[in-house]
Amino acid sequence: MADEAIRVKVVCRVRPLNEKERASGDASIVNFPSPSCVALGQRMYTYDHVFQPVSTQVEVYTTSARPLVKDVLSGYNATIFAYGQTASGKTHTMEVYADHSLYRTVCSV
Repeated sequence: MADEAIRVKVVCRVRPLNEKERASGDASIVNFPSPSCVALGQRMYTYDHVFQPVSTQVEVYTTSARPLVKDVLSGYNATIFAYGQTASGKTHTMEVYADHSLYRTVCSV
């Protein structure tokens, strides 16, 4: 926050297909024309950043949360809000895996 004016950033994460979806032969209908756009058919949606299904938890954290963690530790307020329909990937994005790689990344701030 010290480097930027106060603003809201909106990012989109498209989760990978889950095991059930892959087993039933489902395919993704999402295209990524640029690092900040998602296309569904003829409709384009623009965000501050788009994370594709191959994005790692560490990439999402480093780009989206780490700057906010630093700001909070400097005394500023920050909020991360995960929004989406059921099974859209909120838990997939927010959970910490058993190897604690995200935990180690957070602790490195």
